[in-house]
Amino acid sequence: MPSEPIVVTRFGDYTPCITKNQRQVKCFVSDDKPGSPNQGSIEIEPKIIIWGKRQADQVKQFQVNPTGLAHEFTCSKTEAGWFHY
Repeated sequence: MPSEPIVVTRFGDYTPCITKNQRQVKCFVSDDKPGSPNQGSIEIEPKIIIWGKRQADQVKQFQVNPTGLAHEFTCSKTEAGWFHY
């Protein structure tokens, strides 16, 4: 699954992070609402591998290499894409 080139969520515009190959925390903007992620919780997440606006904490399997094996990915709390533990 290819990444989307432009991703904007309620927690920021992640397009600069996509184009500069940066971690999602560099583009994160807190909404300061109770229960929302904060910078610390985003810093400890692995780097997003597949960019795209999704539902936070959703888990899905993707085939990301030619071997055909699917791997489990989790959507970032930023809602900006998927990472693999």
